[in-house]
Amino acid sequence: MHAYWRSLTLGLCEQQAVGIDFSQHFTDAAKQMQERGEMTYEAHIQGDIHEVRHVKLPEGAKPANVRFQQGDACNLSESLGKFDAVFATNLLCRLPEPQKFLTEIGGFINSGGILALVSPYSWLEEYTAKDKWIGGVRDAQGQPVDSFSVIAKLLARDFELVERQDYPFMIREHERKYQWGVSDGTFWKRK
Repeated sequence: MHAYWRSLTLGLCEQQAVGIDFSQHFTDAAKQMQERGEMTYEAHIQGDIHEVRHVKLPEGAKPANVRFQQGDACNLSESLGKFDAVFATNLLCRLPEPQKFLTEIGGFINSGGILALVSPYSWLEEYTAKDKWIGGVRDAQGQPVDSFSVIAKLLARDFELVERQDYPFMIREHERKYQWGVSDGTFWKRK
């Protein structure tokens, strides 16, 4: 849902934003938020205890500037058109084919546009077959393969790295347990 929240936040500006997620459930929730401006959800407190919470769009949001759709980041339709910015946050290590995504995403970004990749590189076989990982492994000579280095090679033809920084994040499991992580934020300008 956080990807859609980002899309709604982008809708604060006068430009159009498109939010795409593989989950139909998240897509439906985002559309509900867009239409009603608010929604309720259940937060896990502990064990079997849950609490109903309420969230509203930020003041000044322009939800009419945002469109949501269910989709597969590895099989995007050309009918989407081209964009001035694409945000792929906490996505790469959850894709079945991250290399395919990286080699095709340039076709959706205008010259001079920005590709923002923000990832903790948490490669897990439940999401990505190990032979499709773009880092987090050792090569044939036993040397570690760093995800950023692979990404830089894959994007070098069409993009120039303009910024790189860490992005700390926290995922709430319940009121007393959180996951702490730091994503690698890289920003690439389309040539």
